[in-house]
Amino acid sequence: MENPEPFLGVFMSHDKITLGDIACAVLVIVLAALALYPVVSSSVHTTSAPPIKNRARGIWVAVMSANAEREILLEEPCLLWPTDLEAHLGKPFESAEAYFTYLMSDGESGIITYNPEKRVAGDLKPSMLIAPGLVAATGSSLPSNANAWHVICGGTNAPLETPFLITRNVKASDIRYATEEELKQLEDRDNNWGPPLHMDKNTKPFGDTRATWVTKSGGTMDARKIMLRHPLVSPVPQPDGEPELRVLPSIGGYR
Repeated sequence: MENPEPFLGVFMSHDKITLGDIACAVLVIVLAALALYPVVSSSVHTTSAPPIKNRARGIWVAVMSANAEREILLEEPCLLWPTDLEAHLGKPFESAEAYFTYLMSDGESGIITYNPEKRVAGDLKPSMLIAPGLVAATGSSLPSNANAWHVICGGTNAPLETPFLITRNVKASDIRYATEEELKQLEDRDNNWGPPLHMDKNTKPFGDTRATWVTKSGGTMDARKIMLRHPLVSPVPQPDGEPELRVLPSIGGYR
């Protein structure tokens, strides 16, 4: 720069920089960061959604594969859906972690085994249950920060569109069959589908921005909060003779 004086004059036009000037500059930076945070956070969640959907599908495949093996071997119970297992064991699971622990155990010890030949669901392993912000279990138990999912208890006769897993940032007690009126509202072009399901902004993996779920048929879904309505998550009415949906909440999830 041949003549730096004009350039330097911009910064030297005041006698000195005051604490007030510094405070104003810091305030501007903080406000800008706060304004950008929702955009950055949403972008991160959008990017992490596909891998989480793939893990959800992997959990479903592991359960289905174990079901097929058990039917061939004539093992009881043949199916490993939560309600079938509870009927066989004679007691309900208290949480999603308890259900997954049983699937990853030898069926008797009540603890995780890392030998796939001894696991109830041989293909299911702790690393399949996590999402960003959570860590895979490495010990004999499944801690609350090692599972990203609520489990929905749909039995053998539950419709295939019934959700089986949903990310734990969704309020577990909100999950139910849709009413006939809600299903009719799906045809409403004004999107009058009722309020979104409740979500917790502090619960990983998505906070209150979006959710991922997998159906009993293995279909994987992902939706932003604005789309997360009862008839979209569970687009079926309660079948005759079937109990209302019951959710095994994640210990570390939104209940």
